[in-house]
Amino acid sequence: MESETIAFFTSQKGLSSIGLGLDIVGALLIWKFGIPSITDREGGDVLAIQTSDTKDRQEKHQSRVFLYDVASKSGIWVLILGFSLQLMANWVS
Repeated sequence: MESETIAFFTSQKGLSSIGLGLDIVGALLIWKFGIPSITDREGGDVLAIQTSDTKDRQEKHQSRVFLYDVASKSGIWVLILGFSLQLMANWVS
């Protein structure tokens, strides 16, 4: 059974299936967390005048910005990995 599993994952069908699965995961990450971009990292309100955020609110915003940065960049790398596996599957016999 173990050799059958290894044979499947190294076959054209297996690599293509894994690549497709990674593409789906990467696309979902990008859909949920967006494409990474340069945004307001300070957490201030654009329309507010002379508002001072509390330290707790700023820390919460910074941690959310970090999460979104990591998740969106991970989504792009997972998508690239998935496409690479699908491309490799074309040359596996």
